[in-house]
Amino acid sequence: SKYLSNPYSSTVAIIGTGIQARMQLEALTLVRNIKNVNVWSRNIKNTHAYIEILSKNCELNFQAFDKTNEVVKNADILITTTPSKSPLLEYSALPKGIHITAMGSDAEEKNELDPNILKKCDYYIPDSQSQTTVLGELHHAIANNILSSNEKFTELGNIILDSSLGRKNNDDITICDLTGTGVQDTAIARYTFDIAMSKNLGTKV
Repeated sequence: SKYLSNPYSSTVAIIGTGIQARMQLEALTLVRNIKNVNVWSRNIKNTHAYIEILSKNCELNFQAFDKTNEVVKNADILITTTPSKSPLLEYSALPKGIHITAMGSDAEEKNELDPNILKKCDYYIPDSQSQTTVLGELHHAIANNILSSNEKFTELGNIILDSSLGRKNNDDITICDLTGTGVQDTAIARYTFDIAMSKNLGTKV
């Protein structure tokens, strides 16, 4: 979201209400001035529980939705965090300028976005194309003959190094397909370890 969403983004739509949905919102508020949070999950009770928990620590405007097409209607950013095995959204539901962080599809059978979204969006960005080809949303676009396995996309790391490779204007629709990379996990673990050591936390084993 920091590198691909519009800087003025203030409304986020979140699909899913698990721990990742909570952590993603907390992280997003560090890089964007989020004011409104639209939430959808398959279980409306879970949606309201999510809102109740997070509203205790976040001064944000939360709203529950019972339809995915409605939850994204006025959103600047969409974060999908479910284990869904069938698409939850179609391209026609997306407003201009939205950025999508799709992180639920981290296994071959998982699929949150209609594969046509990847073809019709302005920029599709994998964290690692070799992984999204077999695990992510890209896997389903290739399996349905919507995109070719030979097509090359700019990976997230390259856009972090050179922002000109990403979004060009406010109306662009961007997708970041996250499956998780080992080097990222290692960097986070090392950073956490260094903080723990500096604060004399933890137990040596």
